[in-house]
Amino acid sequence: MFGPKDSMVQGLLQAMKPHARSAKDDDDHSAEVRHAEFNALVEQIARESTEPENDPEKSLKSGLIRLRDALASMPSTPSARHDVAAELVHLHAHTRRYWSVRRGDHHGAFTAEEIPVRENEVNSFGIGAEGASEQIVKQVRPEYKAGTAGGALLVWYKQEMSDPLQWVNANRRGCVVIPDVSCAYSPRPGVAVAKCGAREREAWLAHLAEHPEDPWPQHTGPWGPANAQRLIGSPVLDAFMAAHKAGWGTKFGGGRDEEDEPGRPRLDPDVLTWLLDRKHPEC
Repeated sequence: MFGPKDSMVQGLLQAMKPHARSAKDDDDHSAEVRHAEFNALVEQIARESTEPENDPEKSLKSGLIRLRDALASMPSTPSARHDVAAELVHLHAHTRRYWSVRRGDHHGAFTAEEIPVRENEVNSFGIGAEGASEQIVKQVRPEYKAGTAGGALLVWYKQEMSDPLQWVNANRRGCVVIPDVSCAYSPRPGVAVAKCGAREREAWLAHLAEHPEDPWPQHTGPWGPANAQRLIGSPVLDAFMAAHKAGWGTKFGGGRDEEDEPGRPRLDPDVLTWLLDRKHPEC
């Protein structure tokens, strides 16, 4: 989160940079000064959150909450939605478990051995099916990208996908993957970030409160498929893992609502309380 390279915070600072520089064009240095002060604060939070004598989990959560509050205190503009970034950081602060795709030799892409494809396997149905033989017509060498195994476990019912992890990033925003904080900032100053109005936020909070297990609808915010840190994890996923550890889902698989299986997943109240208490800023 607070690493010197390829971390969530570094991605946040990179997304904020153009908006700090744009203040010079209007002879208004306040945004530039705020950005410099924010950078200094982030460096301080990073140092204190990674001190070896501190509890890693508590220090990380405390540091992210401080980062959240710092973002929430900054005035938002149509193209720099610090308020949206603060809410995404808030979700990171309340996430206990993360998984990341490793790029080492033992966890990278993998090319399997060739698999023979027979004629009667290709022409199993339709015209020509009856005359198909067992002759091998092609040799296929499957290629698996990094993270295929983990992604397949998350979407075990979609085994035909060549890159299940990419599908998770694009289609499980909010419930499995927290959207990248860079989505709160327009690539160019002066261009407003879309879908950040009060109506969209109300729809997003209602969805999070009533259907946390479902992906966030695209119309409820500027959520994009980007996941620069390739992190898997969210408060919702934590809630489901905790419920399963306590026994929920082990009897009926969590899929029979009519059986009223006890111990259903419950989102941590602290996640919603802070979000619901906030007012939508006027940009």
